[in-house]
Amino acid sequence: VDSDGVVRTLLQRDLITESGRDSGPGAPLLLTVSRNFLERMGLRSTDDLPALSGFMPDSEAVEEMESKLSPGA
Repeated sequence: VDSDGVVRTLLQRDLITESGRDSGPGAPLLLTVSRNFLERMGLRSTDDLPALSGFMPDSEAVEEMESKLSPGA
């Protein structure tokens, strides 16, 4: 997935900021939401963001997707 354009736009609009580099292969950039993003969304901190788990599929749904995507399915 090529996300360069989206990331560039978010950086230009000061909605995300670079927060370092990962130590893994390729040393990818680490990004975080900016103070501007938080203010625009009416949040005090990232603690006010909803938990990611509420947006993740349950294990049954993951297994179903994996079986449909696996070779020979």
